Amino acid sequence: MAGPASPRLEPTGSTPPAGATTATTNGARVTAEPTPGEVAQNRALPEAALSELAEAVGLVLRDVARHQSTITWSGISRRVDLDLPWLRGSEQRELLTRVDRDTPTGEPLLSALVVTGDHAPTGVYHEVAAALGRELPHPQNGLQQHWQMDVLRLHSLWRHR
Repeated sequence: MAGPASPRLEPTGSTPPAGATTATTNGARVTAEPTPGEVAQNRALPEAALSELAEAVGLVLRDVARHQSTITWSGISRRVDLDLPWLRGSEQRELLTRVDRDTPTGEPLLSALVVTGDHAPTGVYHEVAAALGRELPHPQNGLQQHWQMDVLRLHSLWRHR
């Protein structure tokens, strides 16, 4: 049995699948996945939508840092008013890499603030760091402690920004 349809971010002006519901958010349309029997459009998130989404997620993460907290993907989803858990790992990595690409070398990445429901770093955290040329310890050699220090440093840096 299939679960509820998960939204997809489609470029404005594209045609949604038959029977899909849409809502416009910041110039991009959120479209429900096709129901069984419909042809799924298997394409990556459009460039313009990814850039716009990265900007919105960056604002959320900076606010989370100022409030001395962390946030899950579903929490970010609620804050940007889009259903983000459907993003594949590669799209999550690209999105957070865009958010952090201008983070100064001496500062921790804002993507450290994105956590799992168990309040642990997401697997994407290590991938974003690698994509940006940042060295992180291997999970068996202190990644958890390094991540905890990054979160504390972010909270300290953003407290008064």
